[in-house]
Amino acid sequence: MIKRGIRFLFLCAILCFCYVTSTKTMSVREAKVSYHTPEWSKLNIELKLCDENGERIQNTRRVDPTKPMIALTFDDGPGKYTDRLLDVLEKYNARATFFMVGTSISKYPETVKRMSALGCEYGNHSMNHKDLTGLKAASIEKQLSKADAALFKVTGKMTTLVRPPYGAVNTKVRKTVHAPLVFWSLDTLDWKKKDAKKVEKYVLKYVEDGEIVLMHDIHKTTVEAAEKLIPQLVKKGYQLVTVSEMAKARGVTLKDGTKYFEFYPD
Repeated sequence: MIKRGIRFLFLCAILCFCYVTSTKTMSVREAKVSYHTPEWSKLNIELKLCDENGERIQNTRRVDPTKPMIALTFDDGPGKYTDRLLDVLEKYNARATFFMVGTSISKYPETVKRMSALGCEYGNHSMNHKDLTGLKAASIEKQLSKADAALFKVTGKMTTLVRPPYGAVNTKVRKTVHAPLVFWSLDTLDWKKKDAKKVEKYVLKYVEDGEIVLMHDIHKTTVEAAEKLIPQLVKKGYQLVTVSEMAKARGVTLKDGTKYFEFYPD
């Protein structure tokens, strides 16, 4: 009887060892299963995993279509202040859409990669910020394709949306651009004000559910404003989402060449 008991305990010990070992050596593919469970979305816990190349796996969360939401968008970057912006987005589990200029993408490769890791969205703002309405169709395509090529070289990904520089668009641009055209409903004029407090107060005063907010992450004062704004908007109950997330939550299918300014609730 004693020998049987010892054998039983020995067997249990082996099984426990195998279980612990298999758990510790769980592959990234297996780990992703728990990463997408309903409990994850409900608790909003940040789980940091890496893929086979050491890249951080993108955060996931559920966007609640019944709750108010805002799409913060940032143009002309990335720049030397963009990582500060990503810090506050990460801290509050918020997302944004970055309409980037191709010439700046290669200057900040790690920053660009981090955007995607945090669940943000890549947008195309042309290669070097030219007014597309003054170009021929072939040149318009070149401006956008070169910006996408710069992004692909860094991330292996392409942009999903286009914001024409200066918001300038005509029939030729609409026919040539093979992506949704995203504009804005709330212009902070941050590039002109260069005052963080004024930008912060303006957004808090006028922002509404479904708004697409325009800012520029190349300005220090804009990032300073965002550092103050984001926690306050979250506290007010706004979900800070990407443009595509908000469109989907509002039942809108984004179409190439179509202009979008906001996604107000019905």
